[in-house]
Amino acid sequence: PIYLNILKILFILLPLGFILASILIARFNNIFIRFFYTIAASWFGIMLYFVFACLLAYLVIFLGKVFSFAVNERYLVVSLLLAATAIIIYGIVAAQNIKIKELNIVLPNLPNEWRGKTAVFISDLHLGTIENYDFAAQVSSQIENLKPDLLLIGGDFYDGQANIDLEKLAKFFSTIETPLGKFFITGNHEEFSNNAKYVEAIKKAGINVLDDKLVEIGGLQIIGVDYRS
Repeated sequence: PIYLNILKILFILLPLGFILASILIARFNNIFIRFFYTIAASWFGIMLYFVFACLLAYLVIFLGKVFSFAVNERYLVVSLLLAATAIIIYGIVAAQNIKIKELNIVLPNLPNEWRGKTAVFISDLHLGTIENYDFAAQVSSQIENLKPDLLLIGGDFYDGQANIDLEKLAKFFSTIETPLGKFFITGNHEEFSNNAKYVEAIKKAGINVLDDKLVEIGGLQIIGVDYRS
């Protein structure tokens, strides 16, 4: 019972901890607050898979009773929780190892000058408290090595709550040479509050913001739809 009570207290305090961490990280930027925020935020991702594991266990046990087949509940629950743990570890490792997916885009009536051109599309970097300057430098370096003609940033470039140097983060992408330009649209994380500071930082880095706008480059229309729209 004592361990169960400790678990219950943790289940109550950790979600509340995330609310507190979100308030603190918006005002302060030091190693202690960042560590606290990382733990509190990670809690949600970890619990998601554990909850799924528990729901699946309940489903299998229920089906066992309905269709009269034997289920070793202890082994079932332990196995599913271990599987959830493995998925969590894989997710953390995979998030640090960026994979580049290459697609050949076929568009009808594509102007000839676009043939052979390369566009890089990225989104959901969530630069902020957990991933920031080093991660931004790593991503921008990989993009630069691809030598793209065009860079498209599809939102959630920022995490939306950190007290961090927004212009410094965007500047890592300002030096990437893209003959046909760089374009950005907002995601939901730029829209948590007023998006002006994020948009301004992006613009200062020389990246065009397509806020419900259209540009035409060499006969191809590129349209950016703002998140709220």
